[in-house]
Amino acid sequence: MSKKIILTILFVVVAQFSFAEKILITPITIQDAYGREIEIEDDITSNIVTNLNSYWFEGLLEFEKIDKSEFGNILTILDVRNLCVIKNVEYSLYGYIEKNETSWFGNIKLYSKTHKKIIKEFFASDNINYYKRFEDTLIHNIAFGLKELIGLESMLKKDDLIEPFTLGISAGIFYWNPIDSKWQNAYVGVAGGQLGTELFLPYERKVSNFFNTSIRFMCSYSFGFGNEKVYPVNLHTFQIDSTLIEAFNFNKTHSVYLGLGPYYEIEILSVVEKYEDEKKYYQNMFGLKSLVGYKITVNKYISFSSELAFDLHLSSDLYISIKPTLLVNINIFKGK
Repeated sequence: MSKKIILTILFVVVAQFSFAEKILITPITIQDAYGREIEIEDDITSNIVTNLNSYWFEGLLEFEKIDKSEFGNILTILDVRNLCVIKNVEYSLYGYIEKNETSWFGNIKLYSKTHKKIIKEFFASDNINYYKRFEDTLIHNIAFGLKELIGLESMLKKDDLIEPFTLGISAGIFYWNPIDSKWQNAYVGVAGGQLGTELFLPYERKVSNFFNTSIRFMCSYSFGFGNEKVYPVNLHTFQIDSTLIEAFNFNKTHSVYLGLGPYYEIEILSVVEKYEDEKKYYQNMFGLKSLVGYKITVNKYISFSSELAFDLHLSSDLYISIKPTLLVNINIFKGK
């Protein structure tokens, strides 16, 4: 087994058993082709620290800038060893960037205090007219090299792990029948539609499975078809509800969810007795809604759901309605 492989394994072991391994980044020296220090407008050291800290590294690494006024230029392996000892850290990045008449060249090294040597080097070069591209390439090469060193399969930025809030429009249709024996005989069935919005709260994405939370606000109307053989009655129902939904996503396409929330309902009962004028009776009530559903996400804008909603009607005649529902959700706004 080569020394490089052994050092890599040791690096992984140290990183895995610590909450977050701190890597110091010393002031990157800018020099000309003759090794003389020069100045440029860009603060590449700060840019390296900021960009590396924007990567996830699964929480194993964090990066801290060392101010030049504190330790001066770190140019040799002896300088970086003393820095690691004084700061009591295991790793440090140091190096230089060379600017000549035609190009940029960067050489950044990763030093390990335990092994007392450089365990990884990172390089980049580009045309003199493309400094920004050169800098981006150098930072990417450092991040990619560290990813390989600690054995990560993917290299994600922290911003990529946060799904921003999303606002969607939801519309659905449903059909149900009361399970209470009295009301079940009174109606042939109840059909209706609903329209509202669903706000998907920000959540941290994972590489595989993840949970996410949303709040749905819906308005619905339903019409109950009376069973004339039992009683000449029709039912108009207006409902406003808010439901907190917790979803578990198997992947980007398939998910299941549970929901719970209150609702407010107005019922208008229309009775037409034979040889009599129509009579209307009004009732308003609160209730509790729970639901279980399955969702298929077609793309980032459209998804379809099928769900069972259980409405507990908190009236004097307490009863439960079970509503099989089909829904479509269209995302209209996504935060940043």
